[in-house]
Amino acid sequence: MGGKELESYKGLTIEEQVRSTVDVEDIQEIHLRKRTPKEHFIFADSLVKNTYYVMDKDEKVLEVDCKTKKVTESYDTLKDFIVQIIQEGKDNIANEIYFEFR
Repeated sequence: MGGKELESYKGLTIEEQVRSTVDVEDIQEIHLRKRTPKEHFIFADSLVKNTYYVMDKDEKVLEVDCKTKKVTESYDTLKDFIVQIIQEGKDNIANEIYFEFR
């Protein structure tokens, strides 16, 4: 998951930011707050949903709202999470739903 360091994001458009890979350590730094349980490993985020994703101590994947820090979705396994992402992408393509960032 290597990519641009957080400092190199300055001056990039939202499109460039969305399409750039981010180091896992930077994702941790962005979203780690006092209310984030220590056993949560933050591994991804979504600008579309304004959420981030963690794996908890039970190896469940949780979708967490960036502002409220509340769990908005839970997946029993990483496989369930990935299958859901693929299905959502297929549904969006079939329904011609596309996201534009300006």
